[in-house]
Amino acid sequence: MEIQNIPENFYRYKQMPIWTEETIPEMVLTMHNTKVWVWWKASILEWALKYTAFKDPRWEVEYELVINAWEFGTSSPQKWHKVEPIWKLKMILEFFEEKPKAVQELEEEFKKAFPDKSPHYEVEYLSSIVENRESKKALDLWSGGGRNSLFLAKAWFDVTSWDQNLDWLAETESLARSENLKLTTKRVDLNETLVDQNYDVIISTVVLQFLEKESAKKLLKSATEKTNIWWYNLIIVPVDAEDMKCPIDFPNLMTYEEYLDFYKDWEIVHADDMVWQFHRTDENGHRIRARFATIIAKKIK
Repeated sequence: MEIQNIPENFYRYKQMPIWTEETIPEMVLTMHNTKVWVWWKASILEWALKYTAFKDPRWEVEYELVINAWEFGTSSPQKWHKVEPIWKLKMILEFFEEKPKAVQELEEEFKKAFPDKSPHYEVEYLSSIVENRESKKALDLWSGGGRNSLFLAKAWFDVTSWDQNLDWLAETESLARSENLKLTTKRVDLNETLVDQNYDVIISTVVLQFLEKESAKKLLKSATEKTNIWWYNLIIVPVDAEDMKCPIDFPNLMTYEEYLDFYKDWEIVHADDMVWQFHRTDENGHRIRARFATIIAKKIK
């Protein structure tokens, strides 16, 4: 695989099941190429993968690489190549395509104001599909350093940011004031707090796992109840999965299906349970992986 970074204006839109030396498809093992607009990335979980790049479809080898466990490689659009598992392979293959223009336009404006902040792509995408955003009420259940709250505010939402950390809240509020954004903050303990007023958009990004399980259920239920009709929820949260158990013992690890059940009467705009990496590392310095539920849902009744 080429030692290249996937362009910043691309996003991951698909992830294949975890493949082993026995389940990797035959078509991947023979020479092929990707579509003109598609990058792919292979992350090796165990053992290794041999990658052979060809100059053209006539089998003339350009170079070969071996990608070992905890490493990854990328393959650029229309690059002719094949792969070969080395012993007890376990890998994840992901596909990337260019972000929609509406997302890129919002990103460009945000980066000018906050070059050190990088919101979740799903928050960017949600903002891009919502029309008439100005002064619509949005709630960020756990704003952390403020990256998602500030993005929503920059996209013309009237934002309320919740968190426990007063320093983070103060920084977020200060940055919002510097751009004359509609954003207010509130210190809360999410184990003891419910959403008690209506919002048009409610987001929860990588926080529900820190709550007690019953508290997380009650909070999410209140968020669904207090979302205005025809408007949206977004959640991103690590889950309990059979093929990849979360190695971090969080108080709350529901399944992907349990989270989807909160939105059984909603329109599902997007939902997946792809494998992501935590910023936290294991004893060997490797970033910890788990499956995450990502759900964007629209309330329709």
